[in-house]
Amino acid sequence: MADVEKIQDAEAKVAAMQEALADVQSGLQRAEQVAVAAEQAKAKAEQAVKLTLVLVAVSVVLVALSLRRRNR
Repeated sequence: MADVEKIQDAEAKVAAMQEALADVQSGLQRAEQVAVAAEQAKAKAEQAVKLTLVLVAVSVVLVALSLRRRNR
């Protein structure tokens, strides 16, 4: 009977290990998703900064042209 109990105990331990490994894998997948989302957010922020700089440059040119017309 002791052998059966040992086998059952080993099976329970294997099941617990499999569950723990599944949890670890799930955590790793979630971490990967977060990393991808962070990269996408960074790329969008960089695009927003570039667009803002372009808009500022266009505004400066328009103001300069407007002032130049007034002075004529």
